[in-house]
Amino acid sequence: MLKNVVSVEIAEVNRNIIRCWWEQTNQKGNLIEVEDVQNVSSNQLSQWITKFGGFDLIIGGSPCNNFSGSNRVSRHGLEGEHSSLFYEYYRILEAVMEMQKNNPQ
Repeated sequence: MLKNVVSVEIAEVNRNIIRCWWEQTNQKGNLIEVEDVQNVSSNQLSQWITKFGGFDLIIGGSPCNNFSGSNRVSRHGLEGEHSSLFYEYYRILEAVMEMQKNNPQ
């Protein structure tokens, strides 16, 4: 059983999939849903770390629209409109690592 999960997913259909899985597997912990990764602030991360005692695992990925070989129109790599969200993941990862290093639970 999972104790605390913070799910950041902009697509409603994917949020519904996570929520259905959570319910079908009888998870008893906290499922916190955030719609947009760009809205996750350092203050919010700090609050979650305090509330949950830190993070054991952080998983993330950016949309691959700008990486895909089949996208002949706008294959701009990490500088693309969608794939640049990779930097948001990196921002969060760095902030959490720093906060947990400075405030071990």
